[in-house]
Amino acid sequence: MMKLAELKKHIAEKLPKITQDKTHLFVVKGEFHDGYLAYTARILFVDCREDPIKVLIEIRRWLRENNLLDSAFKDLDLKFESEVIDANTFDLEVSFPLHDKINLTETGYNICKPVIWDEQIGFKNG
Repeated sequence: MMKLAELKKHIAEKLPKITQDKTHLFVVKGEFHDGYLAYTARILFVDCREDPIKVLIEIRRWLRENNLLDSAFKDLDLKFESEVIDANTFDLEVSFPLHDKINLTETGYNICKPVIWDEQIGFKNG
């Protein structure tokens, strides 16, 4: 979950019409079950003046680069809603599901890196 904070910075760098102060990150609909933390990440872009398709593409690119894929190692489905303010401005809300494998110990916890299939060596940690 904490890694998602980097997504705000990444989008502001790649899409200069979007500023971090008008980008809000939420974690909603979370559940911890059988060692997995499953949740929906939601990003709200207020007064957005960037092409919404570019925003979705940049989010997908960042998720792929950070190995945040679904349980079948495919791209995540991005869901979005928008409120049109005028011809050049809108509020855009993008949501996507995530999950983390958590190992609990006597002294705390650690988050497992995703396991990725490599054609030459088999499964490896991401």
